[in-house]
Order: sequence, then structure tokens, then C-alpha cells
Amino acid sequence: MGGIEVLEVLIPADLAAFCSRRCPLYARYSSLRTSNWAAGTEIAAAALGDLALLWQEALESPSPAALSWHLLSRRVARSVRGQAADRLHKSLSARQADVVLLRYRLGLTARDAADIMGIATADVLVASRAALRSLP
Repeated sequence: MGGIEVLEVLIPADLAAFCSRRCPLYARYSSLRTSNWAAGTEIAAAALGDLALLWQEALESPSPAALSWHLLSRRVARSVRGQAADRLHKSLSARQADVVLLRYRLGLTARDAADIMGIATADVLVASRAALRSLP
């Protein structure tokens, strides 16, 4: 009585591996978008928490990575709503802007950006070329 009860939560190994691989990059991306490391880290953790609640659905989906990226993107968009949008997200489609950030600000290869976004490498290359043509 009066003591603290500890709740033990077991996370599936595949979810833990998925999250541990993506969390650092999700935090960097979110921090870049929000211009705030603490907020970016919280957003990344919250998005992966959202994914944990949908993990079985994610596994049954065509791309767990795409679902996870969608959850992250949605949280970031809510967080920056009402703030001055960064120039990229004002000028380009969300996919193009994300590809530019991942490739040219965070230094990912096209293949790694595709993996993190859950899309084909060819789609990253197309978005990258279109974005570079659109930017001044």
C-alpha cells in the first residue's frame, strides 16, 4: 500500500528493432522541421508510440515504414501548424520537401531516404529531381 506499482510492458522484438533503427533519424528530421531538438525528440518518440499501437496493422500493410513515416509526418505537421512554414514545405510537395531534407540536409542516400520513408528508391529520385528543378 502506498508503494509505486511498476507496469512491465513487453515490446515485440521486431517493433523494438524497427523503432531503435528509426528513432535517431526521426528525431533529427523532426528537430530540423521544428527548429527545436527537444520538440523533435518528443515528436519522434510519440510517432513511434503511435506505431506501437498500430504495429499489427503495420505488419499487415504493404509498408510498415510508409505507415510509420506517415505517423511521423502527421505529428510534425501538427506541431508546426500556425508557424511560418519552412521554405521547402511552402514551395514543394510534402514528399519532395521531405526528400530534399533527408538527402541534402541530413545526408541520406536515395536508398536510405526511400527506406526511411517506406517508398521506392526510384520515387525518391523522381521527387529529388522534381524538387531541384522547382527550386530557384
